[in-house]
Amino acid sequence: MKKIGKKILILFLIGVVNFACTSREVKKEQSSVNILKNGNFSGLKVVKHYPNYSTVKQDLIKDVEANGYWQVLTGETDFVGEATNVVEDGVFKIIITKPGKEVYSVQLIQLPTPIKFGKTYTVKFDAKADKNRTIMSKITKVGDDWVAYSGERFFNITTEFKTYSYSFKSQATDSNARFEFNFGKDNTTTYIANVSIVEE
Repeated sequence: MKKIGKKILILFLIGVVNFACTSREVKKEQSSVNILKNGNFSGLKVVKHYPNYSTVKQDLIKDVEANGYWQVLTGETDFVGEATNVVEDGVFKIIITKPGKEVYSVQLIQLPTPIKFGKTYTVKFDAKADKNRTIMSKITKVGDDWVAYSGERFFNITTEFKTYSYSFKSQATDSNARFEFNFGKDNTTTYIANVSIVEE
């Protein structure tokens, strides 16, 4: 009887340990969520160009979802830019014909990109350009003061694909925040791939 009791106790303890390990794994998986849609540009041959806008419109969001979630904006009024783009093998390529006066004159964006107060987010992407250049990325409020929740993050891009990243702790909850790559003020052709925004 004592041997049977010991065996039952050992099996019980093994079960507890396995459960604890599984629980930690599940918790880890649940705590690392990619909030970005279609970070590898799947199913796209080109990213649709939309007019610049400062308010979230449900009909536009539905159209964006149907067209791979990404949007290209080329500014308006005095800071307008011009660009075309193509997606090849999961790589977004933007060919800038008019860089505009501002870094935000040519943009690749995704909206909405919901964020929560107190959560930490890590943005990661691969990038290169036809010659060395600088690009800017951020997660921002749409409209009003256009506050950059992540801060404006500048990256020196080279002619070889490299992985870039930045992290920030959100000081606000915004279900309609916007994720951006900004390519303006420089007409160098640029390439983006493997984009993710992970909520820790």
